[in-house]
Amino acid sequence: MCGLEGSKKVQTPMDEQAQVFRAQLQLGQKLQRPISVHCVGAFGRLHEMLHQHAPFPAGLILHSWIGPAEMVDALAKLQGVYFSLSGHLTRMSKKKYEPMVKRVPLKRLLLETDAPDGKPRLGEPYQQKLFSFQRQDKSNEKELNHPTNISVMLELLADIRGEDAEKIADAAYTNASRLFMFVQPAQK
Repeated sequence: MCGLEGSKKVQTPMDEQAQVFRAQLQLGQKLQRPISVHCVGAFGRLHEMLHQHAPFPAGLILHSWIGPAEMVDALAKLQGVYFSLSGHLTRMSKKKYEPMVKRVPLKRLLLETDAPDGKPRLGEPYQQKLFSFQRQDKSNEKELNHPTNISVMLELLADIRGEDAEKIADAAYTNASRLFMFVQPAQK
């Protein structure tokens, strides 16, 4: 995983992060491997750098994408860019995440749990369906995400997009298969 972290928790200057990120993008392209990208609070810089280094024929995954809806169209035009959606998006306001989810093209959509992180923060009817667990060592008392919550996120995405959940799941499966070079699923 590589990327840019604009949060105050990270002490590394953005220019240094960008230099390392650039090298990681180039390495992924040279090795012809999918690149998994983490980005928090540096979406403008990410947008600029991805446009400078595109295309990504082996694929580039925007891990747990929480970027602005306005950026989706431009990034989706870059060859090989995929938006991986997880429970992290529910930490944004509905006003921000719903338009973003609607703009992600099905042919570029992936689903992920990011478990044990990224437990969705949802109201009803979704909240009662979520599964979580506590750390055994009590070093961190927050509830942790569980991989089964991907089905709840799928239901949320289907409701937001006004599409059948099976259609979205099939698209995400096909995209992941293509991206990670699994055997292609049979066409229905």
